[in-house]
Amino acid sequence: MMELSSFTRIQGLSAAAEQNKGVNRMIIKADLKRIVSGWQFYAAILCGLALFTHPVLLNRGSWAYASPLEFFSMAMGVSDFTPFAVIFAVLPYGTAFCMDCKSEYANSIVSRIGIRKYTRGRWASAALSGAMVMGFLMLGTVTLCLTGAKMPETEMSASFLKGGPWENLPLLMNGFWFYLLRICLAMLFGSLWATVGLIVSAVAPNPYVVLILPFVIYQGAWYLLGLSIFNPIYYFRADFQGIPSLAFSFGYQILWNAVAALAAQVLMRRRLRR
Repeated sequence: MMELSSFTRIQGLSAAAEQNKGVNRMIIKADLKRIVSGWQFYAAILCGLALFTHPVLLNRGSWAYASPLEFFSMAMGVSDFTPFAVIFAVLPYGTAFCMDCKSEYANSIVSRIGIRKYTRGRWASAALSGAMVMGFLMLGTVTLCLTGAKMPETEMSASFLKGGPWENLPLLMNGFWFYLLRICLAMLFGSLWATVGLIVSAVAPNPYVVLILPFVIYQGAWYLLGLSIFNPIYYFRADFQGIPSLAFSFGYQILWNAVAALAAQVLMRRRLRR
């Protein structure tokens, strides 16, 4: 009888876990439709691409004489994208929680699915939106560099990366791993700063504050941390010679993503319980 009771309890817990997964998937799926149907998502991609790739497009005359990495370093270093990258990560879905609170949509959802499921789903959707935008921006820039440049990659063209975390990756498999890891780092960067936007929206649910304050925090950290390996700008570009390794770059961003995710959910729950 005791064994049967334990088995029934396990079955009940398993069913509850599956139900929770189903609810979370449903929330993220609905939010994903909301993200891709909003003008903010496409504005972030189009404006971001224009800003990110304009040095490459302005130098069309040198396409026949440059390698993909030379163009890519131009986009990363010369364009005005990096200082404003945070805005593009926050724009697609950073203000969603503000709108949910203002319209009382959040309360109606919470009353049906519970506050934990709602905040977990809202964080996942915000992080996904930032990762998607930054991933698309990096993918678009990489594609332009690879298709536009006509010269092959050589040890000479990649020599400026020696001594840093990337070493000879641009020369392996025609740069496949180099560019793939760049896209993954950009996605982690996007998910982190979209979550920072969510944190701001939970503290001060004003759409303008949500868009501006993460940018101010990013710029302030950039200025205050200077050449420190913890400067957030180095984890979008990841080409600073002082970074110990690529594993450190990924681990550092994953750690802050986890911290920001926890903070966002705690602060959203506090806001909803007021």
